[in-house]
Amino acid sequence: MRNHECGTPATPGNFTYRGPPAISAVSPDSGNPDGGTCLTIEGKQFHNTVEVTFRGDELKDGSGLCIGTAECPFAVNNSATPNTIKCEAPRTHRGQAGTVSLEVRNTDDNQLSNTWLFDYQYVPEVTSFSPEQGSKAVKTEIIVKGNNIYTKATVLIGNDEDPAKRQICDVSKLTNINSTNTNVPKVWLYCTTRTISGTAPSGKQLLWVTNSGGGTVSYNGFTYLTPPTVTSANPQYLGMSGGETVTLTGTGFDGSTDGSVVNPAVTFGGVPCNHPTDSAQQTLNRAKWLSATSLECKAPAAPAASTPSSSRTTPRSSPAHSPTA
Repeated sequence: MRNHECGTPATPGNFTYRGPPAISAVSPDSGNPDGGTCLTIEGKQFHNTVEVTFRGDELKDGSGLCIGTAECPFAVNNSATPNTIKCEAPRTHRGQAGTVSLEVRNTDDNQLSNTWLFDYQYVPEVTSFSPEQGSKAVKTEIIVKGNNIYTKATVLIGNDEDPAKRQICDVSKLTNINSTNTNVPKVWLYCTTRTISGTAPSGKQLLWVTNSGGGTVSYNGFTYLTPPTVTSANPQYLGMSGGETVTLTGTGFDGSTDGSVVNPAVTFGGVPCNHPTDSAQQTLNRAKWLSATSLECKAPAAPAASTPSSSRTTPRSSPAHSPTA
């Protein structure tokens, strides 16, 4: 560089070329439309004077409304390290859910980063789930039906205030239902309970669905069943042709006198021991429920391979109910 007034060289100075900012990760990558989600943005070339912007003008939500453009105010000292920015996600336009692009701009040189997609998610809604009970010793698949349930949603079961003390239901898939009927849940979520080796929570337990954006809803209630056990059978000796009414005593028998709750299935040597009189329950291969500690069933004929010396049998249940003598 030369001084044009005097024709002499100008004093040399330092000039630094800097690349644009670059986003490599955003955590979490979703939040509530009302704003307030604390974000950690990882990347490089973040200067001390940066601006984080959520742009939704080019992306629409489900109702066709624009998300709008908003800045992410800094949550910590209005400053950023070279590799990390912490800021608080703003409220969307009209509080609408949808996907927006997140960008970082260095205000000192006006260079803009790559874009990163961020999802604004409504609070989930659960309308029903089934089944409402399952054995603590066996994994049970639960189908949760509702609305505003998104990918990466999690499911917990339990009444404890501390989420860490609730039981995990592992989510396997999420299906969107296409229907114009407003009364039909738009999302079905499938999750599987884990077995419990110790004491299971007693009574109805809340089922909690949490979106990755932070919205949580609870729905009552799932019941953990303790596997049944058989302690005695009366009579203990049966004729080869069967037909006797046998009373089983034990614990953890589930059912009802009118069949409104599925009664236990009982087998003798793999052959169903059914309700003594109710033909509908017999068709279902179900026993007669008397109480949580007592059942009745009509003994089947002994298997063809049996001999009189083996006619004394030990009742045991189907795989769904596994009492042991």
